[in-house]
Amino acid sequence: MKIKLETRIACYSYFHPLIICVIFRGGLWLDGVLSNIVEGDLLDELVSLLKSSSHYFQVNYVMLDFLNPKSFESINLEKLSSLLNKPVVAISFDEFPNAVFLKDFNFYVKFVGLSLSDVRRLIKISMRDSNIPEPLRISRLLALSLLETLSF
Repeated sequence: MKIKLETRIACYSYFHPLIICVIFRGGLWLDGVLSNIVEGDLLDELVSLLKSSSHYFQVNYVMLDFLNPKSFESINLEKLSSLLNKPVVAISFDEFPNAVFLKDFNFYVKFVGLSLSDVRRLIKISMRDSNIPEPLRISRLLALSLLETLSF
């Protein structure tokens, strides 16, 4: 599969009760930001947040911020991929069940709907100057910033 430089990636970060999803063109620029307060099932919230967006049909891949593995531990990646009809990649610095360690990036990934070589290509396309993909870095920054601003 050929992954284009400006492929659209939706990346979720979740810090209870806030979910943030950024839409990026590769690692180049931000196309959109989606957010919501999770009141029900997390999987349903992830799916409805992206599907209700005008970006849904343009998104080619989904990333999950597993930098805090407990945040999405209840999410079934296969089910999420099926419901969104998009490949899914979860990224973490900590080992988690069935994850693959990518030595060249120094983090773990778990993926559905892509080959390992496609995952590597997607990550390379989405990285800029940091040690994590840009969509993941920005979704996390926005989530943490918004959490500080709002008092739950």
